[in-house]
Amino acid sequence: MSEVEDLPDGVFADQDALDASTDWSHLTFTWAVTELKTSASGNHSRAVTQVYWSKTGTDSEGRTGVFRGATPLSAEGVSEVDFIDFASLPEATIIGWVKSAIAGDTHPNERIQIQINESSNPVTDEDLPWGTD
Repeated sequence: MSEVEDLPDGVFADQDALDASTDWSHLTFTWAVTELKTSASGNHSRAVTQVYWSKTGTDSEGRTGVFRGATPLSAEGVSEVDFIDFASLPEATIIGWVKSAIAGDTHPNERIQIQINESSNPVTDEDLPWGTD
Protein backbone atom coordinates (compact mmCIF):
# COMPACT_ATOMS: atom_id res chain seq x y z
CA MET A 1 0.00 0.00 0.00
CA SER A 2 1.09 3.55 -0.63
CA GLU A 3 1.68 6.05 2.11
CA VAL A 4 -1.47 7.93 1.11
CA GLU A 5 -3.63 4.81 1.34
CA ASP A 6 -2.39 4.13 4.88
CA LEU A 7 -3.67 7.50 6.11
CA PRO A 8 -7.21 8.05 7.44
CA ASP A 9 -9.87 9.06 4.91
CA GLY A 10 -9.56 12.70 3.87
CA VAL A 11 -5.94 13.04 5.04
CA PHE A 12 -3.27 13.31 2.37
CA ALA A 13 0.47 12.94 2.73
CA ASP A 14 1.26 15.52 0.06
CA GLN A 15 -0.25 18.20 -2.16
CA ASP A 16 -0.17 16.08 -5.33
CA ALA A 17 -2.27 13.35 -3.69
CA LEU A 18 -4.69 15.97 -2.35
CA ASP A 19 -5.01 17.66 -5.75
CA ALA A 20 -5.71 14.31 -7.44
CA SER A 21 -8.36 13.33 -4.88
CA THR A 22 -12.02 13.23 -5.86
CA ASP A 23 -12.63 16.49 -3.96
CA TRP A 24 -10.23 18.44 -6.18
CA SER A 25 -9.78 16.44 -9.38
CA HIS A 26 -12.25 18.75 -11.20
CA LEU A 27 -9.56 21.46 -11.12
CA THR A 28 -6.24 21.68 -12.92
CA PHE A 29 -3.53 23.24 -10.76
CA THR A 30 -0.50 25.27 -11.78
CA TRP A 31 2.22 26.31 -9.33
CA ALA A 32 4.69 29.18 -9.65
CA VAL A 33 7.45 30.66 -7.51
CA THR A 34 7.05 34.43 -7.41
CA GLU A 35 9.89 35.47 -5.09
CA LEU A 36 12.71 33.96 -3.04
CA LYS A 37 14.64 35.14 -0.02
CA THR A 38 18.00 33.70 0.95
CA SER A 39 20.24 33.83 3.98
CA ALA A 40 22.83 31.72 5.74
CA SER A 41 21.18 28.58 7.07
CA GLY A 42 22.96 25.61 8.54
CA ASN A 43 26.49 25.64 7.11
CA HIS A 44 25.26 27.06 3.82
CA SER A 45 25.37 30.59 2.49
CA ARG A 46 22.62 31.74 0.16
CA ALA A 47 20.18 29.07 1.25
CA VAL A 48 16.53 29.64 0.32
CA THR A 49 14.81 30.58 3.56
CA GLN A 50 11.51 32.01 2.27
CA VAL A 51 9.47 31.13 -0.80
CA TYR A 52 6.61 33.23 -2.09
CA TRP A 53 4.44 31.23 -4.42
CA SER A 54 1.11 31.01 -6.17
CA LYS A 55 -1.18 28.13 -6.93
CA THR A 56 -3.78 28.60 -9.66
CA GLY A 57 -6.76 26.31 -10.08
CA THR A 58 -8.72 26.19 -13.33
CA ASP A 59 -12.05 24.44 -13.81
CA SER A 60 -13.39 22.84 -17.01
CA GLU A 61 -15.07 26.13 -18.00
CA GLY A 62 -11.80 28.09 -17.77
CA ARG A 63 -12.66 29.91 -14.55
CA THR A 64 -9.68 30.38 -12.26
CA GLY A 65 -8.84 31.10 -8.68
CA VAL A 66 -5.40 31.95 -7.29
CA PHE A 67 -3.93 31.37 -3.85
CA ARG A 68 -0.71 33.14 -2.91
CA GLY A 69 1.39 31.83 -0.08
CA ALA A 70 4.68 32.29 1.71
CA THR A 71 6.56 29.32 3.10
CA PRO A 72 9.63 29.51 5.33
CA LEU A 73 12.38 26.96 4.73
CA SER A 74 15.59 25.98 6.47
CA ALA A 75 18.79 24.31 5.32
CA GLU A 76 19.58 23.17 8.85
CA GLY A 77 20.63 19.53 8.70
CA VAL A 78 21.10 19.52 4.91
CA SER A 79 24.45 17.96 4.04
CA GLU A 80 26.91 19.54 1.60
CA VAL A 81 26.22 16.65 -0.77
CA ASP A 82 22.45 17.30 -0.75
CA PHE A 83 22.62 21.10 -0.78
CA ILE A 84 21.80 22.66 -4.15
CA ASP A 85 23.62 25.87 -5.01
CA PHE A 86 21.22 28.80 -5.40
CA ALA A 87 22.32 29.50 -8.98
CA SER A 88 21.49 25.90 -9.93
CA LEU A 89 18.04 25.66 -8.33
CA PRO A 90 15.22 24.83 -10.76
CA GLU A 91 11.74 26.15 -9.99
CA ALA A 92 10.36 22.58 -9.90
CA THR A 93 12.65 21.72 -6.97
CA ILE A 94 11.52 24.74 -4.99
CA ILE A 95 7.86 23.97 -5.72
CA GLY A 96 8.53 20.44 -4.45
CA TRP A 97 9.87 21.89 -1.20
CA VAL A 98 6.75 24.05 -0.81
CA LYS A 99 4.46 21.10 -1.52
CA SER A 100 6.30 19.08 1.13
CA ALA A 101 6.11 21.92 3.63
CA ILE A 102 2.35 22.35 3.28
CA ALA A 103 1.78 18.57 2.94
CA GLY A 104 -1.88 18.06 2.17
CA ASP A 105 -3.17 21.38 3.55
CA THR A 106 -6.62 21.96 1.98
CA HIS A 107 -6.74 25.72 2.69
CA PRO A 108 -5.18 26.83 -0.64
CA ASN A 109 -7.60 24.66 -2.63
CA GLU A 110 -10.57 25.85 -0.60
CA ARG A 111 -9.69 29.51 -1.26
CA ILE A 112 -9.24 28.77 -4.98
CA GLN A 113 -12.65 27.06 -5.13
CA ILE A 114 -14.32 30.01 -3.38
CA GLN A 115 -12.88 32.40 -5.99
CA ILE A 116 -14.10 30.17 -8.83
CA ASN A 117 -17.57 29.92 -7.27
CA GLU A 118 -17.74 33.69 -6.85
CA SER A 119 -16.68 34.28 -10.45
CA SER A 120 -19.59 32.15 -11.69
CA ASN A 121 -22.07 34.24 -9.68
CA PRO A 122 -20.51 37.70 -9.44
CA VAL A 123 -21.78 40.28 -6.98
CA THR A 124 -22.34 43.68 -8.58
CA ASP A 125 -22.77 47.10 -7.04
CA GLU A 126 -26.08 48.72 -7.98
CA ASP A 127 -27.32 52.27 -7.73
CA LEU A 128 -30.18 52.60 -5.28
CA PRO A 129 -33.48 52.41 -7.17
CA TRP A 130 -34.80 55.51 -5.42
CA GLY A 131 -31.67 57.61 -6.16
CA THR A 132 -29.62 59.63 -3.71
CA ASP A 133 -29.37 63.38 -3.10
